[in-house]
Amino acid sequence: MPEPTTPTLRACVASLLLTAALAASPVCAAGPNDVLVAVQPAGESLTRATHERLVQFIEWTFKAPLTPSQRARLGEIIIAEWRLPKDREGLKEWLAAADHIDTLPADQRPFVREKLLEEVLPALRAQAKTDADARWFIALYDAANKPIAAGSPALTRQMSDATIEMTYFILGKAHGADLQPSAAEKDEWAKALVAGWPRLAAERKREIAGSPLQWAEVRASWDAAKASDRAEVAALWRKDFPLPQAAADAPLVASPAQRAALAKLKEVDAYLAQPAAEWRADHLTREADALAKLTAQLRAEPASRATAERLAQVEKGLRDTSQRLRAPTAAASASAGGSAAQTAADLNRNMAAMQMQQQAFRSQMQFMEQMRQAQFNTIQNYGNNPYRYSNPFGR
Repeated sequence: MPEPTTPTLRACVASLLLTAALAASPVCAAGPNDVLVAVQPAGESLTRATHERLVQFIEWTFKAPLTPSQRARLGEIIIAEWRLPKDREGLKEWLAAADHIDTLPADQRPFVREKLLEEVLPALRAQAKTDADARWFIALYDAANKPIAAGSPALTRQMSDATIEMTYFILGKAHGADLQPSAAEKDEWAKALVAGWPRLAAERKREIAGSPLQWAEVRASWDAAKASDRAEVAALWRKDFPLPQAAADAPLVASPAQRAALAKLKEVDAYLAQPAAEWRADHLTREADALAKLTAQLRAEPASRATAERLAQVEKGLRDTSQRLRAPTAAASASAGGSAAQTAADLNRNMAAMQMQQQAFRSQMQFMEQMRQAQFNTIQNYGNNPYRYSNPFGR
Protein backbone atom coordinates (compact mmCIF):
# COMPACT_ATOMS: atom_id res chain seq x y z
CA MET A 1 0.00 0.00 0.00
CA PRO A 2 1.47 3.40 -0.90
CA GLU A 3 2.39 5.62 2.00
CA PRO A 4 -0.15 8.44 2.50
CA THR A 5 1.50 11.83 2.18
CA THR A 6 0.69 15.44 2.86
CA PRO A 7 1.74 18.40 0.72
CA THR A 8 5.35 19.41 1.28
CA LEU A 9 6.17 22.26 3.58
CA ARG A 10 7.26 24.22 0.54
CA ALA A 11 3.69 24.09 -0.84
CA CYS A 12 2.28 25.32 2.45
CA VAL A 13 4.84 28.10 2.58
CA ALA A 14 3.99 29.09 -0.98
CA SER A 15 0.34 29.40 -0.01
CA LEU A 16 1.25 31.68 2.88
CA LEU A 17 3.45 33.89 0.74
CA LEU A 18 0.74 34.15 -1.90
CA THR A 19 -1.92 34.98 0.65
CA ALA A 20 0.25 37.63 2.26
CA ALA A 21 1.11 39.14 -1.10
CA LEU A 22 -2.58 39.55 -1.87
CA ALA A 23 -3.30 41.25 1.44
CA ALA A 24 -4.58 44.79 0.99
CA SER A 25 -2.34 46.25 3.67
CA PRO A 26 0.02 45.07 6.40
CA VAL A 27 -1.28 44.70 9.92
CA CYS A 28 1.23 47.15 11.32
CA ALA A 29 2.71 49.91 9.16
CA ALA A 30 5.90 51.06 10.87
CA GLY A 31 7.54 54.10 9.31
CA PRO A 32 11.19 54.03 8.18
CA ASN A 33 11.81 57.33 9.95
CA ASP A 34 10.52 56.09 13.32
CA VAL A 35 13.18 56.88 15.94
CA LEU A 36 14.33 53.82 17.91
CA VAL A 37 17.12 55.54 19.87
CA ALA A 38 17.06 59.31 20.30
CA VAL A 39 20.44 61.04 20.73
CA GLN A 40 21.83 64.51 20.22
CA PRO A 41 22.22 65.92 17.68
CA ALA A 42 18.94 64.63 16.29
CA GLY A 43 20.60 63.61 13.03
CA GLU A 44 22.55 60.99 15.02
CA SER A 45 19.39 59.22 16.22
CA LEU A 46 18.82 55.60 15.18
CA THR A 47 15.83 55.33 12.85
CA ARG A 48 14.03 52.17 11.86
CA ALA A 49 15.45 52.46 8.34
CA THR A 50 19.03 52.70 9.63
CA HIS A 51 18.40 49.83 12.03
CA GLU A 52 17.14 47.62 9.19
CA ARG A 53 20.05 48.69 6.99
CA LEU A 54 22.49 47.46 9.64
CA VAL A 55 20.62 44.18 10.13
CA GLN A 56 20.61 43.45 6.40
CA PHE A 57 24.27 44.35 5.94
CA ILE A 58 25.40 42.20 8.88
CA GLU A 59 23.23 39.37 7.58
CA TRP A 60 24.91 39.68 4.17
CA THR A 61 28.42 40.03 5.61
CA PHE A 62 28.16 36.95 7.80
CA LYS A 63 26.46 34.95 5.03
CA ALA A 64 23.74 34.05 7.53
CA PRO A 65 20.06 34.46 6.59
CA LEU A 66 18.70 35.23 10.04
CA THR A 67 15.93 33.32 11.75
CA PRO A 68 13.35 35.54 13.48
CA SER A 69 14.90 34.89 16.89
CA GLN A 70 18.36 35.78 15.59
CA ARG A 71 17.03 38.90 13.90
CA ALA A 72 15.42 39.99 17.17
CA ARG A 73 18.65 39.41 19.10
CA LEU A 74 20.71 41.33 16.54
CA GLY A 75 18.22 44.18 16.72
CA GLU A 76 18.65 44.32 20.50
CA ILE A 77 22.44 44.46 20.14
CA ILE A 78 22.26 47.30 17.61
CA ILE A 79 19.92 49.35 19.80
CA ALA A 80 22.08 48.80 22.90
CA GLU A 81 25.29 49.74 21.07
CA TRP A 82 23.76 52.82 19.44
CA ARG A 83 23.16 54.25 22.93
CA LEU A 84 26.92 54.21 23.62
CA PRO A 85 28.93 56.87 21.72
CA LYS A 86 31.98 54.65 21.16
CA ASP A 87 29.93 51.68 19.92
CA ARG A 88 27.77 54.01 17.83
CA GLU A 89 30.87 55.09 15.92
CA GLY A 90 31.63 51.45 15.18
CA LEU A 91 28.12 50.92 13.79
CA LYS A 92 28.51 54.05 11.65
CA GLU A 93 31.64 52.48 10.17
CA TRP A 94 29.54 49.43 9.23
CA LEU A 95 27.04 51.74 7.54
CA ALA A 96 29.84 53.45 5.62
CA ALA A 97 31.15 50.06 4.50
CA ALA A 98 27.65 49.10 3.33
CA ASP A 99 27.35 52.32 1.32
CA HIS A 100 30.74 51.72 -0.29
CA ILE A 101 29.99 48.10 -1.20
CA ASP A 102 26.72 49.19 -2.81
CA THR A 103 28.73 51.26 -5.30
CA LEU A 104 30.80 48.25 -6.43
CA PRO A 105 29.93 45.99 -9.36
CA ALA A 106 28.00 42.90 -8.25
CA ASP A 107 30.79 40.49 -9.17
CA GLN A 108 33.26 42.31 -6.89
CA ARG A 109 31.10 42.31 -3.77
CA PRO A 110 31.72 38.66 -2.69
CA PHE A 111 35.49 39.28 -2.83
CA VAL A 112 35.14 42.41 -0.69
CA ARG A 113 32.99 40.49 1.77
CA GLU A 114 35.67 37.83 2.20
CA LYS A 115 38.30 40.52 2.82
CA LEU A 116 36.00 42.14 5.37
CA LEU A 117 35.50 38.82 7.16
CA GLU A 118 39.26 38.27 7.24
CA GLU A 119 39.49 41.40 9.38
CA VAL A 120 36.31 41.09 11.41
CA LEU A 121 36.32 37.41 12.45
CA PRO A 122 39.77 37.32 14.13
CA ALA A 123 38.90 40.48 16.07
CA LEU A 124 35.56 39.04 17.17
CA ARG A 125 37.11 35.73 18.20
CA ALA A 126 39.60 37.62 20.38
CA GLN A 127 36.81 39.71 21.94
CA ALA A 128 34.63 36.63 22.47
CA LYS A 129 36.75 35.62 25.46
CA THR A 130 35.24 38.47 27.49
CA ASP A 131 32.35 39.89 25.42
CA ALA A 132 28.98 38.13 25.20
CA ASP A 133 27.91 40.01 22.05
CA ALA A 134 31.12 39.01 20.27
CA ARG A 135 30.45 35.38 21.23
CA TRP A 136 26.97 35.70 19.74
CA PHE A 137 28.36 36.98 16.42
CA ILE A 138 30.90 34.16 16.25
CA ALA A 139 28.18 31.60 17.01
CA LEU A 140 26.03 33.18 14.28
CA TYR A 141 28.80 32.92 11.71
CA ASP A 142 29.78 29.38 12.66
CA ALA A 143 26.16 28.20 12.66
CA ALA A 144 25.65 29.53 9.15
CA ASN A 145 28.98 28.54 7.64
CA LYS A 146 30.59 25.71 9.60
CA PRO A 147 29.32 22.34 8.29
CA ILE A 148 27.93 19.86 10.79
CA ALA A 149 27.49 17.23 8.06
CA ALA A 150 29.44 16.95 4.81
CA GLY A 151 27.71 16.87 1.46
CA SER A 152 26.68 18.94 -1.50
CA PRO A 153 25.36 21.12 -0.05
CA ALA A 154 26.86 20.64 3.40
CA LEU A 155 24.50 20.86 6.37
CA THR A 156 24.96 23.76 8.81
CA ARG A 157 23.42 24.37 12.20
CA GLN A 158 21.71 27.44 10.78
CA MET A 159 19.82 25.23 8.32
CA SER A 160 18.88 22.77 11.05
CA ASP A 161 17.64 25.46 13.45
CA ALA A 162 15.67 27.24 10.74
CA THR A 163 13.96 24.00 9.75
CA ILE A 164 12.82 23.08 13.24
CA GLU A 165 11.80 26.64 14.13
CA MET A 166 9.70 26.92 10.98
CA THR A 167 8.10 23.52 11.55
CA TYR A 168 7.21 24.41 15.14
CA PHE A 169 5.82 27.75 13.99
CA ILE A 170 3.58 26.14 11.37
CA LEU A 171 2.28 23.43 13.72
CA GLY A 172 1.74 26.00 16.45
CA LYS A 173 -0.26 28.38 14.25
CA ALA A 174 -2.19 25.43 12.85
CA HIS A 175 -3.27 24.32 16.31
CA GLY A 176 -3.64 27.64 18.14
CA ALA A 177 -0.41 27.79 20.15
CA ASP A 178 2.80 29.79 20.34
CA LEU A 179 5.06 26.82 19.65
CA GLN A 180 8.82 27.23 19.89
CA PRO A 181 11.55 24.58 20.16
CA SER A 182 13.74 24.49 23.24
CA ALA A 183 17.53 24.43 22.99
CA ALA A 184 17.50 20.72 23.84
CA GLU A 185 14.96 20.01 21.09
CA LYS A 186 17.09 21.94 18.59
CA ASP A 187 20.08 19.84 19.58
CA GLU A 188 18.07 16.63 19.24
CA TRP A 189 16.78 17.74 15.85
CA ALA A 190 20.26 18.63 14.59
CA LYS A 191 21.66 15.28 15.73
CA ALA A 192 18.94 13.36 13.89
CA LEU A 193 19.36 15.47 10.77
CA VAL A 194 23.12 14.91 10.75
CA ALA A 195 22.57 11.15 11.03
CA GLY A 196 20.14 11.13 8.11
CA TRP A 197 21.97 13.64 5.88
CA PRO A 198 23.93 11.11 3.77
CA ARG A 199 20.69 9.31 2.83
CA LEU A 200 18.68 12.36 1.82
CA ALA A 201 17.90 12.97 -1.83
CA ALA A 202 19.61 15.96 -3.46
CA GLU A 203 16.29 17.79 -3.82
CA ARG A 204 15.58 17.50 -0.09
CA LYS A 205 19.06 18.75 0.74
CA ARG A 206 18.51 21.79 -1.46
CA GLU A 207 15.22 22.50 0.31
CA ILE A 208 16.87 22.33 3.71
CA ALA A 209 19.75 24.50 2.49
CA GLY A 210 17.21 27.17 1.58
CA SER A 211 15.34 26.93 4.88
CA PRO A 212 17.01 29.91 6.66
CA LEU A 213 15.89 32.32 3.95
CA GLN A 214 12.54 30.57 3.62
CA TRP A 215 11.90 30.79 7.36
CA ALA A 216 12.66 34.52 7.36
CA GLU A 217 10.20 34.99 4.49
CA VAL A 218 7.50 32.93 6.21
CA ARG A 219 7.69 34.93 9.42
CA ALA A 220 7.79 38.28 7.64
CA SER A 221 4.82 37.30 5.47
CA TRP A 222 2.82 36.07 8.46
CA ASP A 223 3.46 39.31 10.35
CA ALA A 224 2.35 41.36 7.32
CA ALA A 225 -0.80 39.33 6.57
CA LYS A 226 -4.31 40.35 7.61
CA ALA A 227 -6.00 38.39 10.42
CA SER A 228 -8.43 36.80 7.97
CA ASP A 229 -5.58 35.62 5.74
CA ARG A 230 -3.71 34.21 8.72
CA ALA A 231 -6.80 32.27 9.74
CA GLU A 232 -7.15 30.89 6.21
CA VAL A 233 -3.54 29.75 6.08
CA ALA A 234 -3.73 28.28 9.61
CA ALA A 235 -6.77 26.26 8.53
CA LEU A 236 -4.81 24.91 5.56
CA TRP A 237 -1.92 23.94 7.81
CA ARG A 238 -4.31 22.34 10.32
CA LYS A 239 -5.70 20.14 7.56
CA ASP A 240 -2.33 19.18 6.14
CA PHE A 241 -0.49 18.79 9.45
CA PRO A 242 -2.89 17.19 11.96
CA LEU A 243 -1.80 16.07 15.40
CA PRO A 244 -2.37 12.44 16.37
CA GLN A 245 -4.99 11.89 19.06
CA ALA A 246 -2.38 11.36 21.77
CA ALA A 247 -0.88 14.77 21.13
CA ALA A 248 -4.16 16.53 20.41
CA ASP A 249 -5.74 15.65 23.78
CA ALA A 250 -3.95 18.53 25.53
CA PRO A 251 -2.82 22.05 24.61
CA LEU A 252 0.61 22.29 23.03
CA VAL A 253 3.12 22.64 25.85
CA ALA A 254 5.89 24.62 24.24
CA SER A 255 5.32 28.33 24.75
CA PRO A 256 8.01 30.14 26.77
CA ALA A 257 5.52 30.82 29.59
CA GLN A 258 4.46 27.18 29.73
CA ARG A 259 8.07 26.00 29.84
CA ALA A 260 8.88 28.49 32.57
CA ALA A 261 5.83 27.36 34.55
CA LEU A 262 6.83 23.71 34.33
CA ALA A 263 10.39 24.53 35.38
CA LYS A 264 9.22 26.58 38.36
CA LEU A 265 6.76 23.89 39.45
CA LYS A 266 9.56 21.34 39.45
CA GLU A 267 11.57 23.66 41.72
CA VAL A 268 8.60 24.04 44.07
CA ASP A 269 7.99 20.31 44.01
CA ALA A 270 11.62 19.62 44.98
CA TYR A 271 11.43 22.10 47.86
CA LEU A 272 8.17 20.70 49.22
CA ALA A 273 9.60 17.19 49.08
CA GLN A 274 11.58 18.15 52.19
CA PRO A 275 10.08 17.45 55.63
CA ALA A 276 7.46 20.08 56.41
CA ALA A 277 9.44 21.19 59.45
CA GLU A 278 12.16 22.49 57.10
CA TRP A 279 9.87 24.74 55.07
CA ARG A 280 10.50 28.49 55.42
CA ALA A 281 7.84 31.17 55.06
CA ASP A 282 10.01 33.64 53.14
CA HIS A 283 10.98 30.98 50.59
CA LEU A 284 7.35 29.96 50.04
CA THR A 285 6.38 33.61 49.55
CA ARG A 286 9.09 34.11 46.93
CA GLU A 287 7.93 31.03 45.07
CA ALA A 288 4.32 32.23 45.25
CA ASP A 289 5.34 35.61 43.80
CA ALA A 290 7.15 33.88 40.94
CA LEU A 291 4.10 31.70 40.24
CA ALA A 292 1.85 34.79 40.24
CA LYS A 293 3.90 36.35 37.44
CA LEU A 294 3.82 33.15 35.41
CA THR A 295 0.07 32.81 35.96
CA ALA A 296 -0.50 36.28 34.53
CA GLN A 297 1.49 35.36 31.42
CA LEU A 298 -0.38 32.08 30.95
CA ARG A 299 -3.78 33.75 31.28
CA ALA A 300 -2.86 35.85 28.22
CA GLU A 301 -2.55 32.63 26.17
CA PRO A 302 -5.97 31.15 25.31
CA ALA A 303 -4.57 27.61 25.16
CA SER A 304 -2.95 27.98 28.60
CA ARG A 305 -5.77 29.34 30.75
CA ALA A 306 -6.60 25.98 32.36
CA THR A 307 -2.95 25.59 33.31
CA ALA A 308 -2.96 29.15 34.67
CA GLU A 309 -5.86 28.36 37.01
CA ARG A 310 -4.08 25.28 38.36
CA LEU A 311 -0.97 27.38 38.84
CA ALA A 312 -3.03 29.95 40.76
CA GLN A 313 -4.24 27.20 43.10
CA VAL A 314 -0.67 26.22 43.91
CA GLU A 315 0.20 29.90 44.47
CA LYS A 316 -2.68 30.25 46.94
CA GLY A 317 -1.62 27.13 48.79
CA LEU A 318 1.92 28.45 49.10
CA ARG A 319 0.73 31.78 50.46
CA ASP A 320 -1.63 30.12 52.97
CA THR A 321 1.15 27.88 54.23
CA SER A 322 3.60 30.79 54.40
CA GLN A 323 1.13 32.83 56.45
CA ARG A 324 0.63 30.02 58.94
CA LEU A 325 4.37 29.46 59.23
CA ARG A 326 4.91 33.13 60.05
CA ALA A 327 2.48 33.41 62.96
CA PRO A 328 1.83 30.19 64.88
CA THR A 329 2.99 31.79 68.15
CA ALA A 330 0.81 34.87 67.67
CA ALA A 331 -2.20 32.67 66.95
CA ALA A 332 -1.49 30.61 70.05
CA SER A 333 -1.21 33.63 72.41
CA ALA A 334 -4.43 35.10 71.07
CA SER A 335 -6.48 32.03 72.04
CA ALA A 336 -7.45 30.23 75.25
CA GLY A 337 -5.61 27.31 76.89
CA GLY A 338 -4.54 24.55 74.56
CA SER A 339 -4.37 26.94 71.57
CA ALA A 340 -0.71 26.23 70.88
CA ALA A 341 -1.51 22.57 70.31
CA GLN A 342 -4.51 23.56 68.20
CA THR A 343 -2.35 25.89 66.09
CA ALA A 344 0.23 23.14 65.59
CA ALA A 345 -2.51 20.75 64.52
CA ASP A 346 -3.90 23.33 62.07
CA LEU A 347 -0.44 23.91 60.66
CA ASN A 348 0.16 20.21 60.19
CA ARG A 349 -3.19 19.80 58.46
CA ASN A 350 -2.38 22.73 56.18
CA MET A 351 1.01 21.24 55.32
CA ALA A 352 -0.53 17.85 54.67
CA ALA A 353 -3.13 19.43 52.38
CA MET A 354 -0.40 21.33 50.55
CA GLN A 355 1.58 18.13 50.04
CA MET A 356 -1.51 16.39 48.64
CA GLN A 357 -2.13 19.30 46.29
CA GLN A 358 1.50 19.25 45.18
CA GLN A 359 1.23 15.53 44.48
CA ALA A 360 -1.81 16.17 42.30
CA PHE A 361 0.04 18.87 40.43
CA ARG A 362 3.03 16.55 40.03
CA SER A 363 0.70 14.19 38.17
CA GLN A 364 -0.44 17.10 36.01
CA MET A 365 3.17 17.99 35.22
CA GLN A 366 3.90 14.41 34.21
CA PHE A 367 0.86 14.40 31.94
CA MET A 368 1.93 17.68 30.31
CA GLU A 369 5.45 16.34 29.80
CA GLN A 370 4.00 13.24 28.12
CA MET A 371 1.90 15.43 25.82
CA ARG A 372 4.92 17.59 24.99
CA GLN A 373 6.92 14.51 24.08
CA ALA A 374 4.09 13.16 21.93
CA GLN A 375 3.86 16.48 20.13
CA PHE A 376 7.62 16.63 19.59
CA ASN A 377 7.54 13.10 18.18
CA THR A 378 4.84 14.27 15.77
CA ILE A 379 6.96 17.23 14.71
CA GLN A 380 9.89 14.91 14.11
CA ASN A 381 7.71 12.68 11.95
CA TYR A 382 6.68 15.66 9.83
CA GLY A 383 9.97 17.47 9.73
CA ASN A 384 12.85 15.12 10.21
CA ASN A 385 12.19 11.42 9.57
CA PRO A 386 14.01 11.73 7.28
CA TYR A 387 12.49 15.10 6.27
CA ARG A 388 9.80 13.78 3.93
CA TYR A 389 6.78 15.49 5.48
CA SER A 390 4.83 12.28 5.24
CA ASN A 391 1.72 11.65 7.30
CA PRO A 392 2.13 8.31 9.12
CA PHE A 393 -1.34 8.54 10.67
CA GLY A 394 -3.32 8.12 7.44
CA ARG A 395 -6.01 10.32 5.90
